[in-house]
Amino acid sequence: MQQYLVLQVYIPQGFPWSLELTLTDTSKSKRRVNLTTAVSKPEVKYFHVKQPIDHRVKRNTWLNLAIDCYSFMAAWKGNGITDLGQTYRSLDQITLGAYCKLRRIFTMRDKLIEFSNDDEAFEPSQFHGGVFVPKGCQLNPDVLQSTQVLVYEPPPEE
Repeated sequence: MQQYLVLQVYIPQGFPWSLELTLTDTSKSKRRVNLTTAVSKPEVKYFHVKQPIDHRVKRNTWLNLAIDCYSFMAAWKGNGITDLGQTYRSLDQITLGAYCKLRRIFTMRDKLIEFSNDDEAFEPSQFHGGVFVPKGCQLNPDVLQSTQVLVYEPPPEE
């Protein structure tokens, strides 16, 4: 199974952005994950999760945006909405609703190393516990780029 969905995308500043993923769990129930700038706080319902990402996703740079699909299945666990035994099975649909440039979509088994090539102290040898983008999918080194990994953030307790 490929745990991470990676989008190589350029998102300009000041435009709304949304990404909807349709995931299937091991009971074959379809669930939607909506990552969007249109909401201000996380929302969990029986078949969907809305997660605000406006402050989490970099803009005006090419981005290797890795989404941890396994972690979003945790949105429905432990809160009485689903059985604790249900886990991620597959990614069925990707809907991108944005004014952006999309270069490539691919999946990865291992977590990407988060970095930005505008970091002054960027040294590839200092990173451990992840992998870089595969050679065939890498952006040109002279292009300003970043790698971000998005994981599910539960709503704060009220």
